[in-house]
Amino acid sequence: MRHLLGVEPCSKGLKRGFTETCCLSHKDPNLTSRIKLAIVSTHPIQYYSPWFRHLAEGQAVESGRREAGRKREGFDFEVFYAHRQTAKGQADAGFGVEFEWDVPVLEGYTYQFLKNVSKRPGLDWFGGCDCPEIGEILVRERFTHVLLIGWHKKVFWQAFWAAKNTESK
Repeated sequence: MRHLLGVEPCSKGLKRGFTETCCLSHKDPNLTSRIKLAIVSTHPIQYYSPWFRHLAEGQAVESGRREAGRKREGFDFEVFYAHRQTAKGQADAGFGVEFEWDVPVLEGYTYQFLKNVSKRPGLDWFGGCDCPEIGEILVRERFTHVLLIGWHKKVFWQAFWAAKNTESK
């Protein structure tokens, strides 16, 4: 039986099988390369930020407890945002009033805002997040994996095709 990613599952247990399946790369059949994950999102979102901070903390789980400060072996990531949302943009997105988040959405993890070349930047239409530089970044920075937080904006398709062309997972 083949795994959803198209590779054979490991018979040495779920945890190891999941790790080996996710780390598999055409460039490294021995699974020795470090995972470098690019996360692509339209804009900072308050409920994703705690997850990104948790990943950045590098907490390890050993003997059933978390040990802060220990880095996960073989795992780095960076978040790429396609749009810098304004207080007015928050209101236009359906919240009804202009505001800034009262939680730190950009603290505790590595991120960068991409250059959005859309003629009408925004989150209300497919072409509102147009960031062709994402392809160059994925190649230059040698990301091995790409996580797209959506499919409904141009930037996600730009990242998808760039990742496919570079053999990123």
